[in-house]
Amino acid sequence: MTTLLFNVAGLAILGWALMILLPTWSVTRRLVAWTVFPVLLAGIYVIGVVAVLAETGLGAVADFGSAEGVVRLLSDPDVALVAWIHLLAFDHLVGVFIFRDNLHNEVVPVPVQSILLFLTLMFGPAGFLTYWIVRVARGRGTSLTSSVEGQDAL
Repeated sequence: MTTLLFNVAGLAILGWALMILLPTWSVTRRLVAWTVFPVLLAGIYVIGVVAVLAETGLGAVADFGSAEGVVRLLSDPDVALVAWIHLLAFDHLVGVFIFRDNLHNEVVPVPVQSILLFLTLMFGPAGFLTYWIVRVARGRGTSLTSSVEGQDAL
């Protein structure tokens, strides 16, 4: 089942393609405003977690307390695939944040935004950190919460 969930989660690449290649298209902006792809990935993740926990039981979460336990936990292919979907969901959410924040605050030109989104797609936190550093350097502030207010109008 987790392989099927992994394959369905792969559809999220469409969201990335739209944000990176067609950022000014009204359909892209609508999908980003509605947070479609991160919500889809979160739903797939929840289904996967429920399936894995139904099979392994809640005892698996005890392994989160040590590096060895996490490695042991991730050595299970089903757990690793669900963990990957977890990463996909959060990376996509960060991409949506960058897209929306840049649209609202004009931190970088759209072509640079596309480069930063690609960096986020490939290297998650490194893309976010790069965007944040540029945002601070351009004088757009360090507060990330105030920058997303009123963005439902995308």
